[in-house]
Amino acid sequence: MPAGRDDASLRPVTRLRAIRLDRGLSQKDLAALTGIPVRSLERVDRGEVDDIPFRWLVNLALTLRCGPADLIEPEWTEWKPNITPGRPTQRPPASVLRRSREGYQRARRRAAWES
Repeated sequence: MPAGRDDASLRPVTRLRAIRLDRGLSQKDLAALTGIPVRSLERVDRGEVDDIPFRWLVNLALTLRCGPADLIEPEWTEWKPNITPGRPTQRPPASVLRRSREGYQRARRRAAWES
């Protein structure tokens, strides 16, 4: 094996890659069908990207005729700290999440009452 090249069979297989290959599509074909740039799709397919835009996920699922959840890697469901400057870097405390949920439920009840 040439130096610097990985054996493709040793790389982790993503759910996207497994479904794409099952459907008989190349990365280039899938990129053309979804409108996702080829280079970006290649990185997602290799498992190098773990925060793809939701629109891409939906376009991939629709094109591959599967549910978006079928494409989500298990590690994508784990809490990932936000590293955007000026934003919290830790998971919000349960009390904040509870207040947000309660506020949302109050707004839904108010909207239902007004309609």
